[in-house]
Amino acid sequence: MSTHCNFYIDGQWVEPAGAHTVHAAVSPGDESVVGQVMMGGQEDVNRAVMAARHSFDSFSQTSLAHRTALLEKL
Repeated sequence: MSTHCNFYIDGQWVEPAGAHTVHAAVSPGDESVVGQVMMGGQEDVNRAVMAARHSFDSFSQTSLAHRTALLEKL
């Protein structure tokens, strides 16, 4: 079973801010616990939203051709 204790925010793995609450990740197929994830708090959400807003502002200025090229790499 895997446990993920950090969040990926603004292009890097960061420690949760504040209390660390762990939540079980449950398989919808058989309801077995398949992992554990860290639950974020208000400060974590704020950091993620600010990073997303900053990324949106810059990414929204890219050309359609550039966006298409990025999606084709997936």
